[in-house]
Amino acid sequence: MLKVKTSYVYLFFLLGIVIQFSCLKPATSTAGKMDDKLSVSNMVEFIDGKYIDKTMISLRGWYQYAIWLSCFEETYEEDWQTKVDSTIWGQHVYKDEFLKDIYFQTGRFREYPIVGITKEQAVSYTKWREEAILYYTLLSNYPPYRSKLKENPCLRPFNYLKLITPTDLRNAGITKLPVLSLPTSEDFEILLKKKIAYCTKRPSFMVGDLSIYSIKNSCTGKVLDLTLNVNEYLLNHDLIVQKTEVKTNFVGFRNTAKFISDEEYFKKLN
Repeated sequence: MLKVKTSYVYLFFLLGIVIQFSCLKPATSTAGKMDDKLSVSNMVEFIDGKYIDKTMISLRGWYQYAIWLSCFEETYEEDWQTKVDSTIWGQHVYKDEFLKDIYFQTGRFREYPIVGITKEQAVSYTKWREEAILYYTLLSNYPPYRSKLKENPCLRPFNYLKLITPTDLRNAGITKLPVLSLPTSEDFEILLKKKIAYCTKRPSFMVGDLSIYSIKNSCTGKVLDLTLNVNEYLLNHDLIVQKTEVKTNFVGFRNTAKFISDEEYFKKLN
C-alpha cells in the first residue's frame, strides 16, 4: 500500500499548483488561443499530432495522483487505484535498507519510475491525468470555472463540462483538448525506427542483474529509456515492452496524447 509521509503530502500539496501539471501545461498565446505545442511540454511529437512522454511516470507523479483523488473522489480511501505492491522488491536492499520498506514510503525515490502497479491502475492514472490537464486548462483560461470552484473546490472538470457547451470553450479561445492513452506497440516501433536517442548517465541502482534508472532527463527533445530501465505497459493486447533479458515484475508506464477538437471531446465524454 502506498503510504506517503505527512511531510511529503503537505509538500506536494503546497507545490501542486506549480508542479502538479508541469508534465502537460497549457499555455495561452498573445492572441488568447491555447498553444497545444506548449501544453505537452514533457512530451515529444513522434507522429503528426501525436505526442509521447519523454520519461516514464515517476513516484512524484503518483504522489500527486493520490492527493488529487483524496479531494476529487468522494469514495476514495486509498483503494485499488493507488495501492502499490511493495513485495515486488523481495529481499533486495539499497544501502543496507530493504527496498520494500523505503521505495514507496520515504520520498527518496520520487524521481524513479512508479512500479508495483497493475495495468488497470496505469489506465486509471491516465484517465486522471487527462482530467487534471482539463482542470488546469479551465482554471487558467475559463473564468466561469474558477467561480464555480469557489462554491465547490472539488468540482470535477469532467462533470463541469456537462454544464457547458463547446461554444463556451471556443469563446474563451479553447478549441482543442488532449486525449491521453497508454502507448501501443506500434508507437514504440515508430520511436525505435526513428532512433530517438536516450541518456544513460543518470542516477541508478542495481536490483539483482537489473539497473533501475532515475527518470531525470538531460536530453532535450528526446524520449528516454526506450530500451532501458523497467518494462512498460502497453495499451494493446495486454503486452509490455520487455527491455531486459532478466525477467522481473518491475513494470512502469508512460502516456501518449493526441489533440482533438472540443466538439469531439464533448462527444467522447457523453
